[in-house]
Amino acid sequence: MLAVFWPVSWAALLLIIPVEAAIGVHFSKFGQKQATKISLSANLISTLLGIPITWAGLVLVELFASHGGEASNMADLHEKVYAVTIQAPWLVPYDSYLYWMVPCAGLVLCIPFCLMSVLSEYIVARHILGSEDRSRALRWSWLANISSYMLIFLWFVGMLIYNVQTHTALK
Repeated sequence: MLAVFWPVSWAALLLIIPVEAAIGVHFSKFGQKQATKISLSANLISTLLGIPITWAGLVLVELFASHGGEASNMADLHEKVYAVTIQAPWLVPYDSYLYWMVPCAGLVLCIPFCLMSVLSEYIVARHILGSEDRSRALRWSWLANISSYMLIFLWFVGMLIYNVQTHTALK
């Protein structure tokens, strides 16, 4: 799933950086130049380091939780939910189910990736702003990342709807 999520994240930066900078100006009262610098720096770090580090940690959890990435037999809803949540970082190739599993796994991964982005972007913003602006950095990081990940979440929802309607498998 890193191969699906990471390129989307890099492409989304073209929209996310100005949106998060605007959130910094409007809600955290950063100057425009400062907001752009914070948004650009923080998003580059969280995309370059935060997403792959989080993904690697999730793969380790998956390997332990699913006995080395063992496939479910997908006979009932419980096994399908298990496969798309626990195995979201590295989907077992359930060929006939991937058309809906890939976007669902993307939706699941939005949660840990957003939390890592909040943390890493807060650290970058706090570094740029200085330690006296912790509350503004934290407020910006939460608001900016909730907004950004809602856009990514909606992209995966659209992908899911399209794939279910057309029953298009990811190739």
